[in-house]
Amino acid sequence: MLKAKTKSSSETTPPLSMLKTALFLSVAGLFTSPAFAEDSSLDIQNVRDWTGLYGGVHTGGLIGRTTPLEYGGINDYGEYTKAEAALLAGLQAGYNRQHGNFVYGVEFDLSKTNFNVSQNYGSDGSNEATWNWLATARARAGLAVGDGLFYASAGLAFVDADYNFVEGSSEASHSGIHTGLAVGAGYEHAFDQNWSLRADYLFVGLPNKGITDFGGGYGTFTSSAHFGRLALNFAPGSNQREANSDAGSSGTWDGLYVGANAAALLGRSASLEYYGHWDYSEYTAEKWAAAGGLLAGYNFQHGNSVLGVEADVNLPSFSTKHQFSNANYINSSKWNWYSTLRVRAGLNVGNTLGYVTGGVAAVNADYKFGEVSDPDDLTKSKTTHLGLAIGAGVETAITKRISARLEYLHIALPEDFSGHKINDEAGSFTSSADIAKVSVSYSLSDGLNTSKETTLPKTIDWSGLYVGALVDGSIKSATATEYSGPHDYGEYTITDWAAGAGGLIGFNAQAGNFVYGLEADIAWSSWDQKHLFDDKSEVNSSRMPWLATARARAGLAAGNGLLYATAGVAIAQTEQNFGDARNPEASVKKTHYGYVFGAGVEHNFSQDWTARLEGLRVAFPSITDKSFSDDYPINFTSSSTMVRFGLTKRFKL
Repeated sequence: MLKAKTKSSSETTPPLSMLKTALFLSVAGLFTSPAFAEDSSLDIQNVRDWTGLYGGVHTGGLIGRTTPLEYGGINDYGEYTKAEAALLAGLQAGYNRQHGNFVYGVEFDLSKTNFNVSQNYGSDGSNEATWNWLATARARAGLAVGDGLFYASAGLAFVDADYNFVEGSSEASHSGIHTGLAVGAGYEHAFDQNWSLRADYLFVGLPNKGITDFGGGYGTFTSSAHFGRLALNFAPGSNQREANSDAGSSGTWDGLYVGANAAALLGRSASLEYYGHWDYSEYTAEKWAAAGGLLAGYNFQHGNSVLGVEADVNLPSFSTKHQFSNANYINSSKWNWYSTLRVRAGLNVGNTLGYVTGGVAAVNADYKFGEVSDPDDLTKSKTTHLGLAIGAGVETAITKRISARLEYLHIALPEDFSGHKINDEAGSFTSSADIAKVSVSYSLSDGLNTSKETTLPKTIDWSGLYVGALVDGSIKSATATEYSGPHDYGEYTITDWAAGAGGLIGFNAQAGNFVYGLEADIAWSSWDQKHLFDDKSEVNSSRMPWLATARARAGLAAGNGLLYATAGVAIAQTEQNFGDARNPEASVKKTHYGYVFGAGVEHNFSQDWTARLEGLRVAFPSITDKSFSDDYPINFTSSSTMVRFGLTKRFKL
């Protein structure tokens, strides 16, 4: 996959190189390498040495979701999700090792948060969850350029949580430490010999905690959160810049490769019924699983920018089962296999590649819902879902032909509401997963040449104002939760595809290879979905006419490429209705504020024009509506996972 560029200036370009260039241009569209004018390029300094111990403090915000689920419990059958924003602060410590531009290590952190979700209903009902503290233990792998480090991380999360679900004298509660998945990505920048500042995104997901006596029935508690954090680190070592040959080697990832991967995933599966087996509601199961599989791909490289396609097929152990009422009733799901076909776009410096990825996921799954002993009252489905896969990773060459990577991948699947019925009534099944993968690949090209260059490439000047256009594809979800509402107690989620298009404007500043700035965008969204049920007399609908974000960006520049992380505020116009199709009992139309996190790769293909691939996750807190009843509120919330393509024009001020 990697081979060093050692061609002398006297050599002519061979036909094979010309063919690779033509293929790159045809796949990447406008991805070509502009000439570097002396007044528009910057020298990249030698890479900083990140080796050694470090420690520091962090603070940030989160949007968390918590869900109690009951089967024949306090309020009969149903689940009840609510999302809220919160703050956190804490400490972290870790250790890094470094080989050239590849940095790897371990990190531990401990945070205190005020995350609390509560909902009171009726005269004596409440649903409350509190995270007292959380800790993570994660591996990190990253690409170092100059004073910057772009990295991916994955590991375990430990959350001390209290859950309580009450109505009258019936109560279900649980307190304890939950172990879950922690995955994310970030950018760290050293601004002094011993000090560095970072921004990162982290997703923490917890599997179900089953309660055998859930107010007289069986039930579970679960929660998850999206974090945006800022951290300050101190490294007691000297951390001087290293002018070694590994840091300066300029490899190329052209060619075909094959490989294998192993993964840990936190999967979730949901069955939704509108007056089905147990009246109205949704029932979600979340569980740990492992997976293993094979992959193959092909990369094209121009300058420091890498563009490629990759396919993989995997066999997971993901299987959930909720059995209750003397095991005569079941809600279960199983993933038989999953596969993805994705574009990868990245930045290569030395023998290390940092990249983002996005594409299509296919998941073959079995679902069962209903009474085990009565085939007429057991709804089954075996189907292959086509959904969205987005992620980010870091890959490095460890021999002339073998490379290793750490990657985070999120798979989001649309529902199959139109294709399945629950006990002759309307219903659906859907799934999603957050995956941490370790992969090893074998290059079928010429491999990595042992000769090394000692000078890092120049980077273009990214500073200044820019404007552009964007298009996106996404999987969006909208949830209505009722406490003794139009259909008693329950929760109902719509999950489906959407598209968008819009414009953006931003401003970059640059210090060497470090690029930072602000960006704002607004996009039209096609999201307009509804569930009609009870002979189409009832509705659960959601519409998002537009979505805007205001974000900070920070990244690494090399050659014509920019690899960046981004986070900020999301703003959307949301319209949600629930109840009578002609005159919904609950209706919300307002501007909604949430968080947005993501990463991207941008490539300069002419003097002032760039193209980008970007992955974003958007999360909104719940909106509480009391139009149905002051005592029994209805909560609405929504989220989105999207892949974006953008084209921008830069202006020098």
